[in-house]
Amino acid sequence: MKLDIQCEQLSDARWTELLPLIQQYEVVRLDDCGLTEVRCKDIGSALQANPSLTELSLRTNELGDGGVLLVLQGLQSPTCKIQKLSLQNCCLTEAGCSVLPG
Repeated sequence: MKLDIQCEQLSDARWTELLPLIQQYEVVRLDDCGLTEVRCKDIGSALQANPSLTELSLRTNELGDGGVLLVLQGLQSPTCKIQKLSLQNCCLTEAGCSVLPG
């Protein structure tokens, strides 16, 4: 199952609506959705809660280094099965890129 949302600026209400869905899908694409570091804690928690999720795309969101670190914390969960993580154009600095896994 795939959740594919692109180019939609997610309001707080819409985010609250989507969060449970993120925890159910195998592929989640939230490209260019106005996500920032604030939402990344929720995304990290969703990664821990969804052992079925194998692909996550967060392209073209202003996550920054701090946000990506929060997402990576979710990846460290033993239940996380992510095989593909897309973070292009997420406002990462060189320091932020250095913590990304191989």
